[in-house]
Amino acid sequence: MLKRDPTGTGKLRQQFASAVRQRWRLAEVQVRHGVVEQDMFGLRRDLPRTVPPGSAAISFSSWVRAVLSQALGDGRWARSYIQRAYEMGARGPSSRSLELLVASHSSETTGVLEAVVQRAARAFNSSLVRRRSPSQAMAEVSGVLRKVGLLRSLLGAHVAVVSAHASGTLDRMEQAGVRRVAVVPEHVPRRLATDAARRTPQVRDPRSGQFRPYQERPSETQVSRAFRRERRLAELHQVSVLTAGDDRVCSICEDIAEEGPYDIDQARGLIPAHPNCRCAFVEAA
Repeated sequence: MLKRDPTGTGKLRQQFASAVRQRWRLAEVQVRHGVVEQDMFGLRRDLPRTVPPGSAAISFSSWVRAVLSQALGDGRWARSYIQRAYEMGARGPSSRSLELLVASHSSETTGVLEAVVQRAARAFNSSLVRRRSPSQAMAEVSGVLRKVGLLRSLLGAHVAVVSAHASGTLDRMEQAGVRRVAVVPEHVPRRLATDAARRTPQVRDPRSGQFRPYQERPSETQVSRAFRRERRLAELHQVSVLTAGDDRVCSICEDIAEEGPYDIDQARGLIPAHPNCRCAFVEAA
């Protein structure tokens, strides 16, 4: 029976996500303290503006970048999670691949921070133009921190863990002499098939007058894909990749499964296939 999380990294991903949330929460608290409580940029309506709008906009952009860099910019805090994920897949100590994985996550984090700085500065500038209060300006900035920064960082943490686990697994398999791997998608649960049948459109039979499920004739592409999948399943005697065994598997993973098997070198980079991918490489049965 397929596992819902073939990687076995669910707890580690939760811990990583918790650390990400804590750091973004700390960054938001610091930004709120500067914008609202200290009114560093002179937004209060009951006081004369002490900072020119142009200077305030530039100062805010530089200042929020420094705050975010202090809270999240140092990739060393994320290294332990990536290393543990790699070692779970490799079942041993980390190797040179780990450094590439850490560098990749650090680069992704830098990109997220720059995107947040740009959008937060845009929101702050809009508040300046509209003469918003510090609290109103902070509400706009908080939306950017949470909807852009936090969400993208959470996705990045998920990708980093699954990618590290996949890389470690492939390294272990390659050292064991495995040269080809395959992806086998899970079967759709019976409950989902029943739910799909209930949602099937109904049409009236012109002869009997009774309603019956509308059955659309499958296209040639769908037929070809079905035959190709059955042929793959019949030919493969060992499984080297599993998808998550639930109803949240997307068509991207299914397409990857149908195009297998792959050489080890071709398999590198396949997983994760998308931000919430939970596929994993496994050894031959």
